[in-house]
Amino acid sequence: MDKRQIPSWLTAVPAERLLMGAPPRDDVQRDRGQLAEIASWDEAEPRLRVLASELLADAGEPPARSLADIYAGTLPGTFAHNLWGMPGEYVERLGRTLLSFGDAAIPGLLPLLNDRRPLGYFGSEEPTLNEKMGYRVSDLAAYLLSQLTGRPYSFAPEPSVRDEDIRRLKHALESTKRDSRPMR
Repeated sequence: MDKRQIPSWLTAVPAERLLMGAPPRDDVQRDRGQLAEIASWDEAEPRLRVLASELLADAGEPPARSLADIYAGTLPGTFAHNLWGMPGEYVERLGRTLLSFGDAAIPGLLPLLNDRRPLGYFGSEEPTLNEKMGYRVSDLAAYLLSQLTGRPYSFAPEPSVRDEDIRRLKHALESTKRDSRPMR
């Protein structure tokens, strides 16, 4: 597959409109084969792979677990964070998909626990709460990991307190990972 085969509507329409509005059903049905190729094409940009996968999910084809790292890799800055969820508040579409991958999502989320870039939301309530709490990528990753693992999430209003809780969560998950490796 090459770039000429990527449907133009997939790159011309803002991702938020494709994922938050009514999906372009006719386009998805017509280009279903191409979307499946894009979702599995290692050389496609991650944003397109996630979009293709989500549109196929709308058409009844659940995303492949093998895309867990691709989804996690797009969390920091590829899509508006409204599409992922708000730490401690809710999980939205892309976050739900990432959680649906189960344990396969953990390796992609663990490095994000060190990412202190701010989250970006649009709307009225989300940006206000985000600014008040000073949420970062690490907070959203920790929240998603807490949802996956059943471990508690820190609701502390101070980022420094959340950082300590995130450090403990990361240590616990890395210890679990080490302990579950087969002995040599």
